[in-house]
Amino acid sequence: DWIGLEAQKSTKRIYPLGKVGCDILGYVGSINQKEYVAIAEEIKKLQDYILKRDQGEPTILPEGFDNPLEVRARLKELQEKSYTINDHIGKTGIECVYEEKLRGLHGKKVTEVDRRGNCIKELASSKKPISGKKVILSISSELQEYAEALLSHNETVRHKRDPKRMIGVARPWILGGAIVAMDPKTGEILSLASYPRIDPNDFIPSQQPKNKKNKQHAIAQWLETESFVADIWDGKKVLERERFSLVNNSFYLEREKLTWERYLDTILPPESSVRRAVDTIGSVGKAFDMISSFKRLMCLSGQDDPRSLIQVLYSDPHHAAIKKGTPQETREEILIQLSKNELEVSKLKIFLDSVLHNVKFNDDKMLVL
Repeated sequence: DWIGLEAQKSTKRIYPLGKVGCDILGYVGSINQKEYVAIAEEIKKLQDYILKRDQGEPTILPEGFDNPLEVRARLKELQEKSYTINDHIGKTGIECVYEEKLRGLHGKKVTEVDRRGNCIKELASSKKPISGKKVILSISSELQEYAEALLSHNETVRHKRDPKRMIGVARPWILGGAIVAMDPKTGEILSLASYPRIDPNDFIPSQQPKNKKNKQHAIAQWLETESFVADIWDGKKVLERERFSLVNNSFYLEREKLTWERYLDTILPPESSVRRAVDTIGSVGKAFDMISSFKRLMCLSGQDDPRSLIQVLYSDPHHAAIKKGTPQETREEILIQLSKNELEVSKLKIFLDSVLHNVKFNDDKMLVL
């Protein structure tokens, strides 16, 4: 024995394969108030039923149970699991679905001590802890990792294999995908791969300051919290996506800063008239002038609906009308109001045309504005 040193046994959750099978396994996290209250309410509901039954009062069997014995067994199970507000429970995947089977039962050690607090003996009322049950999946870890690698690599070649399908469609930063592999002889699922992936180890609490901070940042990314998205927009963080290299036979991270051009690439097809119109604007100054010009036209038209004004300004056959049409009376009223300041309206219209004239659909013009 070493004076001043004490060894204690403890458990630590770890996912040895990291991201492999992350969506199948899920992750654990602190029990939240809603989950804790739900368990407490279920316990109280079962206790009330048993109390009324023992007292001979007429009562209805709780929903989901076939007989009183099942109610008593469920209550005993919940009480022995002893959920507390500090517990960690399964949040997603297998961790969540089989939470009660994986959890096991808490033990209890009752000892007799002397007046100085020294342990004399352990009493018979002590209970040994019971480990949770094992859940064995039919998933092949090797096939699962291979399928995930295929999905990651497919992100880089998908558009090349079917180029016609991608014409006129904006390409997202991450496409995503899934693979299901089944043994046709037995029906067993051998792989349930999906992309993108997360690392469930990041959800395991750490007491080391550096690891704790890194895990908090990772969780914010996996859950795409408001603060994480805000940091992307503010340029404090970069976009990240996982890729697989066939040359190195390994995963790697690809990073890119979110620029205005990168953002437009993800929401607008490169050949769309809206994208060309936005590119024509070119600067914040011109964008401000365009909005100011349109607001001035709104003021001169004497009404508040921008769609009606667009319908009147671009009503010739070259332009496609907005689906929700503008009444003829409203159109005539707008034309009368605009005619009162014909010269100014003409100049403002010419400026708007420099951006909007080649945008065929009036709905798309509203999008540009």
